[in-house]
Amino acid sequence: EPQHLNSIDMYPNGISTSLPENVQGEYVKSIKGFENAKITQYGYAIEYDFIMPNQLKHTLETKNISGLFLAGQINGTTGYEEAAGQGLIAGINASCHALEKEQLVLEREESYIGVMIDDLVTLGVDEPYRMFTSRAERRLRLRQDNAFYRMNEYAYKFGLIEQSKYTKIKSEYETAKLHLNLILNNSSAIHKISNAISNDSQIKAKEYIFNSAIKHSLTDFQKDFIFGEILYAPYIKRDEEKIKKMKDFRGLKIPETFEYKNTPGLSIEMQQKLQKHRPANIAQASLIQGITPAAISLLIFKIKQSEKPIRENQK
Repeated sequence: EPQHLNSIDMYPNGISTSLPENVQGEYVKSIKGFENAKITQYGYAIEYDFIMPNQLKHTLETKNISGLFLAGQINGTTGYEEAAGQGLIAGINASCHALEKEQLVLEREESYIGVMIDDLVTLGVDEPYRMFTSRAERRLRLRQDNAFYRMNEYAYKFGLIEQSKYTKIKSEYETAKLHLNLILNNSSAIHKISNAISNDSQIKAKEYIFNSAIKHSLTDFQKDFIFGEILYAPYIKRDEEKIKKMKDFRGLKIPETFEYKNTPGLSIEMQQKLQKHRPANIAQASLIQGITPAAISLLIFKIKQSEKPIRENQK
């Protein structure tokens, strides 16, 4: 891709930039169309030290040194967003520690930051950690259209926003929920909205949503929240049923002799991770990075299936 609009320099995406300069020159010229390319600036790698993040508490305070909080790539993460999220939590908790106040811990069900920190301190890392949405069990609930509503109580409690802003956001949320319930109780409106969504017409669906509520001046944020709740309602319901099922089986023990290798439905990567960690139960297996809810459901099925012959023999 070009470096900028009027640039003759091209940046080759998707190739390693950490190899020696002579090697970089050779492989760039091996690309079709770049046989006569001139290198104006060689790529380089960034190296840094890090601690094993399972040496941290969920507050991002180190377990061995009281009052020392760490955030960013030193905790084994990649990118800017991961560092920013950790910096926010570490900064809040360092302040609370100094003032001898209660510290902030976000749960997995509440935010992506909560998912990231829980993954880091519970599982550690064997490669630079990136926060993917797929790592969150409740990602349909962790949306940008409800972020202010989800985090409002914490923001006020830890002194990040003034009371006037806290009250305004809380009031907006209550009004949005009122409109949402009015729509959900209007079968005609729900029918029209469902048809519009099924026909992939989100613009029409939004029109039905806002026309079917009582006349009120809604903010764009409120409108997006209402639309998101209705759009994802059936998926959230199905998701919550799966989560309930998994919670019911959290204590289900995985036999020490359980064979992950060549299990149909489990990718090779998942088989390797489960074989490496050898979780004692479903709760531990669900915390392993990359193990999807579908994989957990499969494990539950396979374990119950393997227990069946034992129960029959005991009869």
